[in-house]
Amino acid sequence: MTASCKSNSGDPAIDGPEEDAGGGGVGPTSYFDYAVFREKIQPALDKAEETGCTAQACHGGGAGGFTLVAAPAAESDDEKANFEKMTDYTSATKKVDLDVPNNSEVYKRANPATGRHGGGSKKFTEDQTGDLLRWIQAAKAAKDAAEPTPGQPGDAGVPQGNGCVPVGQFNVGAFQSDILPILTGDKDYNVPDQVGNGNGCAGGTCHGQDKPGALTIKKGASAADNLKSFACYVNSTNPVQSQILICPLGKNNCKKSPHPGNAVFRNATDLNYQRLLSFLYATKTATTPLDFAFFARQVAPIFESTQTLGSRPCAETTACHGVTEETQAPPNGSHFPMVAGASDKPRLLFSFNSAANFTSFLEARDSYLFLYPTNLIADPAASPFATGRNHTGGKLINASSVEADNILTFARGLRLVGDGFNTNWLLGGDYPGINNIDQQTSVPGKEETITPSIFDKQGTRTFQGDIWDGFFSRSTFINLNERFQRNVQIDRAAFAAAYVVNLTTNDISAKITVRSPNELKLYVDQQEAVKDETIESTQIVANLTAPKADKKSTRILLKMLQRAGGTNQFGFSLLITDRDGNKIPEKDIVIKLSPDGGI
Repeated sequence: MTASCKSNSGDPAIDGPEEDAGGGGVGPTSYFDYAVFREKIQPALDKAEETGCTAQACHGGGAGGFTLVAAPAAESDDEKANFEKMTDYTSATKKVDLDVPNNSEVYKRANPATGRHGGGSKKFTEDQTGDLLRWIQAAKAAKDAAEPTPGQPGDAGVPQGNGCVPVGQFNVGAFQSDILPILTGDKDYNVPDQVGNGNGCAGGTCHGQDKPGALTIKKGASAADNLKSFACYVNSTNPVQSQILICPLGKNNCKKSPHPGNAVFRNATDLNYQRLLSFLYATKTATTPLDFAFFARQVAPIFESTQTLGSRPCAETTACHGVTEETQAPPNGSHFPMVAGASDKPRLLFSFNSAANFTSFLEARDSYLFLYPTNLIADPAASPFATGRNHTGGKLINASSVEADNILTFARGLRLVGDGFNTNWLLGGDYPGINNIDQQTSVPGKEETITPSIFDKQGTRTFQGDIWDGFFSRSTFINLNERFQRNVQIDRAAFAAAYVVNLTTNDISAKITVRSPNELKLYVDQQEAVKDETIESTQIVANLTAPKADKKSTRILLKMLQRAGGTNQFGFSLLITDRDGNKIPEKDIVIKLSPDGGI
């Protein structure tokens, strides 16, 4: 360990941006997702029962003293004004209720299950009403995460002016077994036997005594009480900038710099630092580099499989990790519950958040999620995190198996392969009868602004189901015929979406090269970058922005068109390099299949 008071390693996982080091401090409307407002809420306001709520005879003309501009231009002052009015939760005439979202005035007035609120007033569809409620609920979750719910500023262990992540957003069991021993000095992953020297943060002259506005970690206190204080030093928007990490690194953007305890973590190679960072990425409200779609389709099924794991899979509910309800503890007494038979988004998200606690993003092979089912947990030579004890369930998969590779792919985050090809995509379609690349499909919202995630509805007129879904290719050519299998009797279109997360603190000027035998459009963020009816190969330069509070990733969306009388091929390849054509370092980029990615 070093005693430097400033880290300047050049590693973005350590250094990060110097600003926004705290856990709170966001403005009122920033709890609401502006992209969702633009994609789903504003269009619903404009089109409710055809004429919309923003018609001149309604709120477009100021009905009821509430004025909204119809179909405002993207990023315009009118659009921002509509957004601010729809997200008012603080005034005497507030339109949303962030304590009880379904009590929000805008929700009740839009809901078709309630009566009309004025002559000629319009109602949302059931799907639009659901989108509106989920948007408000997401804002409530963001507010709960950012504001001090576990304690009050000035209380012992609660920093003055900082928000605290609710304790319920963490896995308390994982904190007790893996994190708290690091803080108390009882565990040190940097030494072969993992036994610490007892000189942790909980010393009486450090954080082992009550100090108003300071971190408090007591050896005699419960894990929940220690986590209550710990949670006030976690930045769920940007986990690597959490005070609980940057202060023991000796960084100068620690709020008490120089850190009185000097630098107790070496750098990103420090195994205690890595374990803490992995735990923070698993916070339910945190922006994580791990991809939910890949987990849902490629990892969760592994733990359900009797063919792969034998007669007693990991999600078995009588003696293993399986639970039937999210509030249950697993029958094997572990801290890793997974909902048995989960197939819907909420239950899969619970298992995803649970599994994330047992990954190691900086070194995937050190993930418990990999070490236990392979039983490498029993081999100290396999990983510094190995315990030397056999997995209770024994060896379930081989370390070189496809299943193990999928777990490792999930744990390290989805990466570009080869020279920089993206092989992981979210697909929507196929949409029949589209004979012009500019012709709109039935996809909800405007094609140029949609930001889909897995399980989102993809429209009413498709041949291949009703949701967006993940496609994980073993080839750099994304063969859409594999997903959309049918004889093409009429022209058809399909979409492919991915979100590039820049892990560095600086924007990356990138070159995107697309090859395809089909007609296509390419959007980067909201801008149409390519439209070509005879495309074989084309290149554009795009800016992959570093994560900010209002923008965590760069959207890439392709719309593909296959003609019935044209080529039998249907697909594309997409290569991302730096603007000079060189491979971008793997550690600089991850791919996610949802717009909420970010570091």
